[in-house]
Amino acid sequence: MIVSVTLDLALDNGSTYAGGLGILEGDKFYAMADLGVPYTVFTLYYRRGYVAQRYEATALALEPEEQESAFLQKLCPEQDLTISLNGEAVRVRPLAYCHGTARAVFFEAVAPEWATALTDRIYIERDERERFLKMALLVRASFQYIQDRFGWDRIRYVDFQESGPALGIPAVPPEKAGFVLHTPGPWGHPVFPRDWVVTEFRDWIEAGRWQAPLYGTDVVHLTEQALRHARRVFAVSQKHRHISEQTFPVARGRLQAATNGIYLKRWQHPDVALAVESGDFSAFVAVRERLRRDGLHYWGRPADFPGPILLWARRLTRYKRPYFVTRFIGRHPDLPALFVLGGRPHPHDEEGIRYAETFLDLARRDPRVVLVENYNLSWARRLMAWCDLLLFTPFSGWEACGTSFMKAGVNGVPTLSSRDGGALEMIRAGENGWFFGEERFELIDIFGDPRWPAMDEADYADFERRLLEIVDLYRKDRMTFYRVGFRAAQTFSRQADIRRTLRILYDSLVPAPDGPAPSS
Repeated sequence: MIVSVTLDLALDNGSTYAGGLGILEGDKFYAMADLGVPYTVFTLYYRRGYVAQRYEATALALEPEEQESAFLQKLCPEQDLTISLNGEAVRVRPLAYCHGTARAVFFEAVAPEWATALTDRIYIERDERERFLKMALLVRASFQYIQDRFGWDRIRYVDFQESGPALGIPAVPPEKAGFVLHTPGPWGHPVFPRDWVVTEFRDWIEAGRWQAPLYGTDVVHLTEQALRHARRVFAVSQKHRHISEQTFPVARGRLQAATNGIYLKRWQHPDVALAVESGDFSAFVAVRERLRRDGLHYWGRPADFPGPILLWARRLTRYKRPYFVTRFIGRHPDLPALFVLGGRPHPHDEEGIRYAETFLDLARRDPRVVLVENYNLSWARRLMAWCDLLLFTPFSGWEACGTSFMKAGVNGVPTLSSRDGGALEMIRAGENGWFFGEERFELIDIFGDPRWPAMDEADYADFERRLLEIVDLYRKDRMTFYRVGFRAAQTFSRQADIRRTLRILYDSLVPAPDGPAPSS
């Protein structure tokens, strides 16, 4: 059996995720079930989800989410676990979600009262201590579940997604331990006081379960700890591997690239898939025109709207650069295009909230702007098929991989992308998409490096030039534009298939699509 431990998991129902990591882990979950691989994901059950976005009058409201009844009905409560946490006995309820050979186990803290806050909302904590205890809860509950329900002899690998869950990696034999880096951003590499870790896991250390020393005298850097201990360590694109080896020298020569992919059945419109399989360009164009009309109809625009539908929708934070599209809209008030904007900020990120408010202001003033309220997985599946061009604008070096360009690409929607992440491996400029800006091979501090403003400005100038060229191509020679989209659908349907990622991660444990199901 393969086990994955993650703070973030997006299934087809439920509000138990915040963004790309959760959706990626959900794609792995469904693909493993398709392949017949015994696979268990451990995560937390967040009663009030992440962030529900509401626009009221001229203000943005960020509220807790409600769990869908369809999701709750699929969760099967199991016998409670009792774990030690923060020096007390904590009762944890496992909630199982089963799909073929794959099982997701959501842990809900039910007593004492202080512990229940740890499974209230994802990535929203009062302080660093609460963040630490949330990670410790996931680790202890996961290990207790394995010990009580499975037994360690049945486990081939335990993979920790990002550094937070890897708090417990020293308790896993190195040959079973896997660690996947998912971001170069500092939020993905927590550092905690050493005495917190030693005190919390003293029972494991004294019992000999802790199989590696804690590195660091005053603090424990979870990423470095995991990189030192695990035999299998992965970045999520070739570019991410390069950046990570610069940031963490201990990873040099050991880090493998398992470039992310997507679960095609979840993301590719079936009619696009049929057109790609047949190789029929005319059929592809007919499908693309129909999907475009579906979007225009939903937004109350005429079916013969002359310009392209341009999509910018993702997490609202500085390195994603939502201000590129808003600046472009303001500088080109007469350009015939429909701009679809969406994304959720973290409620503690004041800059991200300002981006959301800018989106709202533009949508009220400019009839060309459509605002997607509460952008989520369900919306993403529609938008990636309805739009004509995706705008993917992260600052080079900061995007570990990205998968939105893959989701658009398999639907025949090309991307204008910055030079970063997995896009560098899949986009061929002018053939199945376009690039703008400069590629950077170091992690520039976008909050303090004096070089950053000039770099950012140069990137915007190239973004603007390229986007104007693409809009002009769409209006004057739509068939040539569609040829780019057709090649995107053809190439991405192969390259972006998450089964490729899983084969890199697990080799022979993951069968070829037509191969026999493996044993546990």
